[in-house]
Amino acid sequence: MGAVDGSRARGEDGGMRVVFVDESGDVGGIGSPTRHFVLVALVVEHISWPAVNAELRAMRERLSRSLGLRPDAEIHASEFLGGSESHLGLGVRSRFLAAHHILRTVEKLPGVRVVKFAVRKDGGGAAILDTAWMGLLRQVAGLPKPESPTSCPSRGLVIICDHHSRLPYRPSRTMLDELAASEELLELPFGRDSADSLVLQAADLMAYLAKQAIEPNSHFSKARGRTLLRQWERLMERMT
Repeated sequence: MGAVDGSRARGEDGGMRVVFVDESGDVGGIGSPTRHFVLVALVVEHISWPAVNAELRAMRERLSRSLGLRPDAEIHASEFLGGSESHLGLGVRSRFLAAHHILRTVEKLPGVRVVKFAVRKDGGGAAILDTAWMGLLRQVAGLPKPESPTSCPSRGLVIICDHHSRLPYRPSRTMLDELAASEELLELPFGRDSADSLVLQAADLMAYLAKQAIEPNSHFSKARGRTLLRQWERLMERMT
């Protein structure tokens, strides 16, 4: 098992951040359909949260007017960009258009960084989960402090996951103890229903695309999918 890649850690103090994390792939070993496990974090400077929330809500209203996507519909990327001819009342073309618009919106969000960490699986189980979470959160903790004069001077991370995700309570005690000792972790990771969080839904889309960049399915071996992945790659270059 080894790390494939991850965003660069800069080793500078960061302000207080809310970290929204989602995953793609699984931690299974023998018989697993995937070779990689991926975590992606949308890291929000807490002082930017009201503006971020407002931008995402405005984005969903635009998608409602232009494509007919209900503002309260949960976008789960593996289904939204899957092979179904119709999902949430939208055809494949409309769903990919919506994904492009979501990425454009995420790229413009104030006070937001995106961090990814992918693990290549040589086996399965808890060690993969530990490696992915420790790799991701070490890099999140190393993000530089923003230069805005209104930034919060305090340090610390609050982690929010989709409540269906594999939360790193156990067996990841080493990770939690390490972060607690560094005074980075303000609160243990806890779950929230992604249906109620537009940021978690955006994190889910980013994680899914990170996985497709490594192991593309049939959709992402075609022009439509490759175009979406190129947009995602440009976003990662600018927001990491």
